[in-house]
Amino acid sequence: SFFCLALCQSALAEQPWQLKKNEGGIKIYTREVKNSPIVEFKSVMTLDVPRDKVVALYENEARYPEWFYQCAGVRLLETKSDNEKIIYSVMHMPWPVSDRDSVYRRVKSVEPGGDVVFRLSALPDAYPKQPGKVRVTYLKIEWRFKALLDGRTEISFQQHSSSDGHIPSAIVNKLSINIPLKTFQKMK
Repeated sequence: SFFCLALCQSALAEQPWQLKKNEGGIKIYTREVKNSPIVEFKSVMTLDVPRDKVVALYENEARYPEWFYQCAGVRLLETKSDNEKIIYSVMHMPWPVSDRDSVYRRVKSVEPGGDVVFRLSALPDAYPKQPGKVRVTYLKIEWRFKALLDGRTEISFQQHSSSDGHIPSAIVNKLSINIPLKTFQKMK
């Protein structure tokens, strides 16, 4: 039974992160996800800006198209509380891939160490399907903003999602480096 427990735990263990890109102070990691052809990515960078200022930019949904790569539009659907919102987002995809849209719950928390964390999860049926858009059915995202002692902010953006519609996983996995890299470059 100990052997089974050890075997079961190792099967559930997450894969280690692998550094895929390190450019201009932005590090991008990916890792395999069990039972998914799509890799999970995590990008990390430090900005010379206080945490609360960066968090304020992140919480301003109307400004997402300015800095979030390929974001064509965002609409706040519902404010459930100060810390929970339901949001609709459209991502412009290059031809011949159809644009993607997603409906998600965004929950804000402040962790004991002071990190401000936003966790996003898909609510694919919470808003009517839109013509010409492929709805993302699975989304697991975490944005983390850590205040550093020198007044700067470390930001991490981690995502795993489904590749709904007809798009090869190889293309999605290539985007898992481009999207966070270009998003962080624009956020800077």
